[in-house]
Amino acid sequence: MTQAQTDHDKRDYPRLPKGADVTFTKLEYPLSTETEGFGALKNIAKGGIGLIVANAYAPGTRLSLKINLKGWRRYMKSVTSIVDDSAGTVATAPLTAIAEVVWTTPLPDGTGHEIGVKFLDIYEDEYNALKKYLENMADYLAR
Repeated sequence: MTQAQTDHDKRDYPRLPKGADVTFTKLEYPLSTETEGFGALKNIAKGGIGLIVANAYAPGTRLSLKINLKGWRRYMKSVTSIVDDSAGTVATAPLTAIAEVVWTTPLPDGTGHEIGVKFLDIYEDEYNALKKYLENMADYLAR
């Protein structure tokens, strides 16, 4: 068993398969205002995500994430989710978080890397909505 497989077994939260686009910026000095990378969400949990990216990131690397997770906002209990949003920006707003790379593994076909990141900082309202979204999704998948 590899170290990455052992680390997978130590997860506090089960990950659910889910596809979505992720954009991210590496958090390092000097701070960049430009998006550094794009990834494909492979799975998601209350504590973090697994994603496919083009380049490797060392464990400990911090990233600012924008996860374009369709449908998660409907679980928000804030004024912005209740107010009629004629422009549609609330419904399509990404989940944002600061995260840390925990592990990285090259893809077998050599086209990129799979990385696992844990959430370090996320707005409380967004985190609560994410938890409800994941619980609902887990119930749906269990049927």
